[in-house]
Amino acid sequence: MKNCSKRVLEENTSDLAGEAPDWIAFCLRRLYADRKHTISQEVVYGLVFEELIGALQAAREYIRAGQKMETMLEKNREKIHGRIERALGTSGEAS
Repeated sequence: MKNCSKRVLEENTSDLAGEAPDWIAFCLRRLYADRKHTISQEVVYGLVFEELIGALQAAREYIRAGQKMETMLEKNREKIHGRIERALGTSGEAS
């Protein structure tokens, strides 16, 4: 960017990682609401609105898939843990 380096822009993004779905949703809402530009106009040189919107949609779906996978893995961990406890005849108490 003209007045800010990539290093500065990326410096504190790890703090925002958990908020990524909210930021993506905000950006998409603003882009969908835009009535001044066409989908084929450039946002910046070499990047048109359609590509930006597509990238944000892909990021949103990637995050959703990861969240679904995380939920599924947690459920499987709980099932396995329960099976192990039943097989050992324990219920999580310390011996």
